[in-house]
Amino acid sequence: GKTVRPSSFLLNDSLRHWPRSATTHNNSLYYVASDVMNPTGWRHLGEARTERGHAPFNLVLSDANHHASALAAEIVELTRPGVLAGASAGPVTLLWDDCAGRLRRLVREAAARIALELGRPDLCFAQFAMPGWTGGNEGLHATCLLTSISPQVLGRALPSGTVCSAVENNRTWDTRE
Repeated sequence: GKTVRPSSFLLNDSLRHWPRSATTHNNSLYYVASDVMNPTGWRHLGEARTERGHAPFNLVLSDANHHASALAAEIVELTRPGVLAGASAGPVTLLWDDCAGRLRRLVREAAARIALELGRPDLCFAQFAMPGWTGGNEGLHATCLLTSISPQVLGRALPSGTVCSAVENNRTWDTRE
């Protein structure tokens, strides 16, 4: 029953960076531990990216606070200019863990806003189940995917029967926020 905010026990935002290397498949990886509702963590993440001269993010793995207000705050921050890769910056993929029920509906609705804000009519949405962080020792988790990766590639990567449907005509999220 009690609402606990990460800022009450996470005294400092944490930002980790793994530079490009063979281990990261020549990708620069960032991990941020912060309160999704607090813009400070988002600001630190953006500053770290721009200080290092990196392009907008093209992969986001979200396993944040699983509440509607937190998801809404996350979408606002992700759709700020320069945070995510637009069409000219190459592919972009967002993945949400524990994406079932109300959260699934909210992510599905947010997909249209993200596509609109990024100028990405190539985005599609899919939901599938995958093991949690402990792998085979944990049950399957509902997972939502929003991506611009081609259907041919997705067909080889996603579980059998998973369909990635276009989001361009689903404009249910109010873009006037």
